[in-house]
Amino acid sequence: MRDLEVAKPIIFSTLMVRAIEEDRKRKTRRVAKPQPPEDWAPHSYGDIHLMKNGEFVLRNDEPVIIGWGACNESGDFACKSRYKPGDILWVRETWMPFGEIYVYLADGDMEDKPHLNKRIDRWRPSIHMPRAAARIFLQTTDARMEQLQDICEADAHAEGMESPSYPIIQFKDLWNDLNEKRGFEWDTNPWVWVYTFERVKEAREACS
Repeated sequence: MRDLEVAKPIIFSTLMVRAIEEDRKRKTRRVAKPQPPEDWAPHSYGDIHLMKNGEFVLRNDEPVIIGWGACNESGDFACKSRYKPGDILWVRETWMPFGEIYVYLADGDMEDKPHLNKRIDRWRPSIHMPRAAARIFLQTTDARMEQLQDICEADAHAEGMESPSYPIIQFKDLWNDLNEKRGFEWDTNPWVWVYTFERVKEAREACS
């Protein structure tokens, strides 16, 4: 059995945690840092390098790039995917300790939970959520790079968007809410890592 410590944290907003819980979200896009140069393309052979441990991923018998740029002295990419296929992730979400247990904002309206509603000011941000409080585990099945505006309707739905007619517009609005203040709004069309994942019901099962 693999040590549970190999699992990596990943933050999701309350809205997206609910989408995961409802089995509507199977992909997530994260800004690539640092951004590739303007003339870079993900399949430019001059920029393809194996990671220092020689790892690469195959999809449909073709190598999938999981990093860009010339290798540094340690053999690492200038920008490398934080997660790769097979990785186990534990979800960080808005949370609160309550006695000997943890409760989660994504679980719903606090009006029907008066004992929690009195403590609403004690909700803690996801970034401070400890590993011990994790209840959602995911396994990455694919990782690739693309520019943000390349998203298609099917992928927007896989991102958890519910609009039947305008999922990309819905995703654009959500993206800007989360990333505009960080300088990566939709109109800048940044390069992003696209991670596909599946829910793992039991943490120990995921890490076996």
